[in-house]
Amino acid sequence: MKTLFICLLLMIAMVNCSTPNKDKNVSGKDNLSGVSNNLTEIYWKLTELNGKGVSHYPAQNNEPYILLKKDGNIVEGTGGCNGMGGKFTLDGDHKIAFSQMMSTEMACPDMMLETDFHRALEKIKAYDSNGHILTLLGEGNTPIAKFQASKRK
Repeated sequence: MKTLFICLLLMIAMVNCSTPNKDKNVSGKDNLSGVSNNLTEIYWKLTELNGKGVSHYPAQNNEPYILLKKDGNIVEGTGGCNGMGGKFTLDGDHKIAFSQMMSTEMACPDMMLETDFHRALEKIKAYDSNGHILTLLGEGNTPIAKFQASKRK
């Protein structure tokens, strides 16, 4: 009986180890749709913030973006004027958090987008992504920031 029980446990362990991860996190592709959902090493261009398109803000010196680096879980980017960086953590349940955020302190003609972007990152709790569009969500899964995968400028 013990031998049968041990064999059954081993078979379950082997099946679990070989079952593809269906989670849409840093692990790669969503096995259901084949769409890449990798969040890291992608240039995510900010397209919408707090329900407004980025074009509604005054012109920026740089294109606002974030880049989530796999090595060290580092985030880098810009809010349109200053460079910024910090850390991020991902949870397999579509949870994301940003911490230790800092930025350079150059003065630009209009800092509204950059200020709003920094404040938004502090509120982020989760994400949704199809591999081409990344939406960062706040409390109650409210969309706060939307990004599009893009080529780095």
